Amino acid sequence: MFVVTSKPTFIAPVLAKIPGDNGNFQRIKFSVIFKALDKPAIDELLARIRSRSPAFPDDAIGTGNTPPEPIKDRELIDELLVGFGPDLVEEDRTPMAFSPANVDRLCAIWPLESAIVKSFFDNYINGPTKN
Repeated sequence: MFVVTSKPTFIAPVLAKIPGDNGNFQRIKFSVIFKALDKPAIDELLARIRSRSPAFPDDAIGTGNTPPEPIKDRELIDELLVGFGPDLVEEDRTPMAFSPANVDRLCAIWPLESAIVKSFFDNYINGPTKN
């Protein structure tokens, strides 16, 4: 059964290796909840990313024009992330509440900010094209 909702979301895993003791890395996995964008919103998001990419038209070289600022991972997270899965927990093993402060805490752990964005693209934008 397929249920069409007015506020679709999806849960996706975030996979990362974070620095640990003695030069080792710890593999971690937790889930987050993203907005499920409709086709026009996906098209608009991808157009924004392309328009702000580091690639700059050749005809602008030497004109004094500067390329637009690239979209930062945190901008995408603030726009797309709407919750945490039950497997993201505090030290006392209670589920981490979704809040701006906890998103800040999570994004402060390197390299989780980019891992969250990668999860969105791997599981939503690129997911349907995987074989």
